[in-house]
Amino acid sequence: MVFALAGRRIDEVSNPSSAFPLGNVDAVRRRLRNLFQTYEAVAMVSSASCGADLCGLLEAGELGLRRRVYSLMIEASSEELRY
Repeated sequence: MVFALAGRRIDEVSNPSSAFPLGNVDAVRRRLRNLFQTYEAVAMVSSASCGADLCGLLEAGELGLRRRVYSLMIEASSEELRY
């Protein structure tokens, strides 16, 4: 089975209404590892942006799964890219 994971960003420590607190990272990694093993994953696809998708990529790597990262590329002029 191939897993596609769209992650949730880890919230700032100061965020009072945290949906994904830093303290949950280890639990999320354990759950993802369990899913990969239970469903006999062979690969994982993710955007590798931040949070849960990075946890998934780490666990997939430790299990020896193939990993692919896809990123949305936007065409923009140099003026649009100014910070």
